[in-house]
Amino acid sequence: SFGSLNPFNIFRFFIQRLVGNLSQGKDWLQGGSVYGYVGILPIILVLFIPFRNIHVRFFLAVAVTSLLLALGKSTPVFFIAYKLVPGLGSFRSPGHFLFLYTFSLALLAGFGIEEAFKPDKRRMFLNILFGAGIVFLIAGIWWINWGIYPLMIIPKFRLLAPAVRGEVIFMIFENLFIVGTLL
Repeated sequence: SFGSLNPFNIFRFFIQRLVGNLSQGKDWLQGGSVYGYVGILPIILVLFIPFRNIHVRFFLAVAVTSLLLALGKSTPVFFIAYKLVPGLGSFRSPGHFLFLYTFSLALLAGFGIEEAFKPDKRRMFLNILFGAGIVFLIAGIWWINWGIYPLMIIPKFRLLAPAVRGEVIFMIFENLFIVGTLL
C-alpha cells in the first residue's frame, strides 16, 4: 500500500538523519516523513516502565500495533486489519499510524522517567545511559572507518555518486558521535 513505512526507516526513530537527509536529496532509502522519531533517551526510558500499570500496558499495545500497521505492505498485519476493520480501506497512508506510535512512546517515556528516578533505580538508569553513550561513540568510530560496506547492499545507495556516498557516511558518523557524546 502507498505510504507504508520502509523497515529500514525504523533506524530514523533513533537517529533522525541516519538514512540520509530527504530535504537535501541525500536520502538513500525510500523517502518519507520522519514520523516516529523520538530520540535515544525516550527509548532508554521505556526500559524502565512499570509493566503492572494498566495505562502503561495500554499505551505499549497502541505503540506496537501502530508500528506494525505503519509498516503496511511489509507485514501481514496491515492486510489483515484492512480486511477486518471497517473503514481502514479508505485510509490512504499506513505510515501515518506513526503519529500514534510517537504519542504512545512519549507517554511511556514519561512513565519511564518517573520510575527511573526512584531512589532504588537511579544508579542503574545512569549506568545504562553511560553505557549507551559509550556504545554510540564506538559505533561512530567504527562507522567512519568501515561504514560503507553494510550500505552497499542497498541498491539506491550504490547508485549515489561517490562524493554523495562520502557525505552520507560522514552524516551517519556525525549523528552517532553526537548521540554518544550527549548521552
